[in-house]
Amino acid sequence: MSKKKKSIPRPFKTVGPVAHMSPCGMFFCLILPYPSPVDMKRLNPHAGGNSHYGKSAATKAQRQTSRLVSLPMMPASPWEHALLTKRFYKPEKGRTMDVYNMSARCKGAIDGVIDAGLLLDDSDKYITNGFLASGVDTEAARMELHFARLFPGDRVADPLIIRKESR
Repeated sequence: MSKKKKSIPRPFKTVGPVAHMSPCGMFFCLILPYPSPVDMKRLNPHAGGNSHYGKSAATKAQRQTSRLVSLPMMPASPWEHALLTKRFYKPEKGRTMDVYNMSARCKGAIDGVIDAGLLLDDSDKYITNGFLASGVDTEAARMELHFARLFPGDRVADPLIIRKESR
């Protein structure tokens, strides 16, 4: 008789935190590692439990990492408004993903970018939420936050930005 081996959860490959500002200063991208299963639970705003300390620590760590990585790329003065799109690449095909919960799990990362100085606040006055996208990348599981600078009078037609006049 052959014994069935227990399946051991294998660690997935991910990328380190990276920030990039386009040369024209109109686009900013923050790439963060896909959260571990433990952090997924801690970053979930709907997670149960007896204490908020685990969730608080994970959110604070995500916020601080985002701020430190983003700080060298910040413009001289904050943008007036931005379009934010979020992309999530999970490590395995079999896993299901609730994109809206993933969106809530990156709140600390958005706060870190705001703390670094890209925008004055993360309210609707300064950020227009764009599309959410998800996919599978077994080589580099990650979360991506893309900010596109908007000017007064710009209309947003997801995922395109339509300008009234050329600048």
